[in-house]
Amino acid sequence: MAAGTHIKILDLAPLLASPTSPPTVISEFTASKRQPISNIAFTSNGNSLIVSTEHGRVIRVLHVGPVSSLLSGARVGGSGELGAGRIIAKPWRMYNLRRGRTSAVVEGINASADGRRIAVGMRKWTVRVFAVNPYGGELDTRSHLEGRVQNVSELVSN
Repeated sequence: MAAGTHIKILDLAPLLASPTSPPTVISEFTASKRQPISNIAFTSNGNSLIVSTEHGRVIRVLHVGPVSSLLSGARVGGSGELGAGRIIAKPWRMYNLRRGRTSAVVEGINASADGRRIAVGMRKWTVRVFAVNPYGGELDTRSHLEGRVQNVSELVSN
């Protein structure tokens, strides 16, 4: 892998079946090429990862899973790689949430239970709340006012 801050996501379920079984690698990627990661959090469904860097200007939302069990033992065309009998999924960037131009220390990040809002808490006692679509794509007012995501068919991958 290239230089930068790397993230490896593991499924520890095989350890429950047998303590000698190795964990399954779900995803492995470079989260930031130049800056260290200051905060990391999963959304409540575990499919997306929220990552903030040391300077706190950009908070990235990455879709990281799940990899279908149907793909076990098969190569994923362009989106993953096969290694030692496992699929390593490459995440795709759903959002780059821009907090501001000045650096700030991010104390914590969290997503709402429904995945439609992400809160970023700063050391200077401020909180920014970003509206997002848990499936990626453009935001729409109906999704946030009616209590369920409306534009599921408009997925966007970067």
